Amino acid sequence: MPAVRSTIVDLFGKTSQAKYVMANDVKFGGETFTFQNEWGDPCLITGTEQGGEYLQRIHAALKGR
Repeated sequence: MPAVRSTIVDLFGKTSQAKYVMANDVKFGGETFTFQNEWGDPCLITGTEQGGEYLQRIHAALKGR
């Protein structure tokens, strides 16, 4: 998760979070994502096409590390 956090900051700048019982809202690059970490399986979920493109960029950057 530290690698994902640093990649997000490198690509999109500052992030913000709103914490809830079952998940967190994470905002970066003008998009809002749902972050869940149940059973040791963390994930970011988007509901927009732009958010999907951001997740693909994060994935590609992490593969390049």
